[in-house]
Amino acid sequence: MGLEMVTHPGIGRDLGDVVREDPADLVIIDCMLLNALDAAGREGLRHVALFHTCYGFFDGSFRRGPFGIVPRLKGLGPRRLWGQADLALVCSDRAFDPAGGRSDDHLFWAGAVHDAKTAAVRRMPPLVLVSLSTAGFPGQRAALQNILDAVAGMDIEVVVTTGPAIDPAGFHTPANATVHRYVPHSELMPSCSAVIGHGGHATTFRALAHGIPMVIMPMSAVTDQPGIGKAVAAAGVGQVVSKASSPERIRGVLGEVLSTDGYRDAAAELGARLRATHAASVAVDRLSTLIGSGG
Repeated sequence: MGLEMVTHPGIGRDLGDVVREDPADLVIIDCMLLNALDAAGREGLRHVALFHTCYGFFDGSFRRGPFGIVPRLKGLGPRRLWGQADLALVCSDRAFDPAGGRSDDHLFWAGAVHDAKTAAVRRMPPLVLVSLSTAGFPGQRAALQNILDAVAGMDIEVVVTTGPAIDPAGFHTPANATVHRYVPHSELMPSCSAVIGHGGHATTFRALAHGIPMVIMPMSAVTDQPGIGKAVAAAGVGQVVSKASSPERIRGVLGEVLSTDGYRDAAAELGARLRATHAASVAVDRLSTLIGSGG
């Protein structure tokens, strides 16, 4: 989502037109659509700001970076707009969120939404999934090749998914690895022993909900990826490496994550807790309560 979309006045106008034609009891707006949040306030609409990753990221590096500074210059300060919403709904795990310790009735953590039903059942040789975002970031192809070079000769099976941004052709692929543009992660994770990811919220929590330890390789310093990597390391469920890491560095870290009981045990414990929380239902219940209470 670019700066133009975040601040474009047309989104706010469209919101006003829609609710005038079809009135709503409550409007749910992505927290990054600042012009829509502003329009909802000006129209007097009851509305919720929806946070699709950790609140600590949005109120931290997001707000202090270009996505916060430029809108503030246009009168669209993120904190003001989030604060005027009837509720700030965070679809992430509170214990994982750097802001999770805040005591604020306006903030509500529903939990991370995922589709994991059971813990991963690891097989031999271990299966490792590699996914560094469906969006293209500078250095992403080189990072994938370094990972492929790192796993060559290891007694593991590796599946790499590149997404639409990276052509899967042209990689130097070792015998124990395959590279695909797309394979449903929901088909792979139930038998994974580790995931190498970029720190995207959805992939990270899908893996953790399966109880899978991770190696996080952030692709962008201006997203939530570095923060999620730090949280993964702090929780003891994985390690973080730079996207410029050498194959030797990647191989060493992956080997440690695969062979260390502590990572597996911590990931299994976290996964059980995440699977026990039905975040989508929790969110719906909170929204229903908000509608029913009139505030």
